[in-house]
Amino acid sequence: MGKASRRYNRDKNRKQQAQETKMQTNEKRDYEARLQALMNEENYGEALDVLAEMIKNDAYEPEDMYKGAYCYFMTGDYRRSAQWLTNTLSFAPDHVAARLLLARICILEDRTDDGMAIYDFILEHYPQQLQPEQREDMQDILEYYVEEDKERVSAQFPYVADFMHLDGAQPVEHPAAEAAPAAAAPTAAEETETPEVSEAAEASEASIAQEAEAQLARVRAMAAEVSVAERIRILNAFAGGYFVADEYDAAKTFLAEALELDATNDTTLRNLAMLAKAQGDAEKALQFASAMHATDFVLLHALKG
Repeated sequence: MGKASRRYNRDKNRKQQAQETKMQTNEKRDYEARLQALMNEENYGEALDVLAEMIKNDAYEPEDMYKGAYCYFMTGDYRRSAQWLTNTLSFAPDHVAARLLLARICILEDRTDDGMAIYDFILEHYPQQLQPEQREDMQDILEYYVEEDKERVSAQFPYVADFMHLDGAQPVEHPAAEAAPAAAAPTAAEETETPEVSEAAEASEASIAQEAEAQLARVRAMAAEVSVAERIRILNAFAGGYFVADEYDAAKTFLAEALELDATNDTTLRNLAMLAKAQGDAEKALQFASAMHATDFVLLHALKG
């Protein structure tokens, strides 16, 4: 093949790639417009259907995952909302709105300390990213809990105390906003579902496997740019989100991928042990625990229970 022919083929491939990228971008914009329009209409069930299509076609970003979490939250499905928030934070640790929603779920589930801890974390690491409306919402939510026990709040949540201007609160330094590890997702309380919520849940259940596979593919695609240790962390974070949502098969898929990357990683082995325990396989759980480098008495106590 001559130089002219090779040049022609290269130019042709570049044009094809450019056209495909343009088509994908247009498709993504169309999906996002449909998703936002349905959310504006408070039609959260159909919005989740659109999001399922986006995941199937790998046409979504962390912001879209957050919107999915918000849709589940608005339908009262806090369990799946927490799962999607965990996934969002795995790819976008500095997504403040996701952390704020996670804190609200904790508060609504009577996990006040967990919610307060998340608020304290946000105020410590991301104060400059908070919008005026977000600050007002935080003040409204925190006002009651702060008034209930000012001394404990001042002692345990100094950034919250400073934010709420509690008497005797020690002034704290607010560092520049920076990326930080994703906060753990809360365990969602069981809610009484309306027919609309049930339909949304069923539609989501059908797409869980596709969703997990798409997310797994994105982590695999990071191989050239992200270290093995970081990919293992992300895989375990995704597994945690599915574990919280009782989607054990999906959680196992991510942990199996992490185990292939490093069969001796204690975090992965510990999580596999807990997953096996949750699935009723006590023997397998102990096998994973015994393969760990360090003996973990907390884990062994949990496995004995």
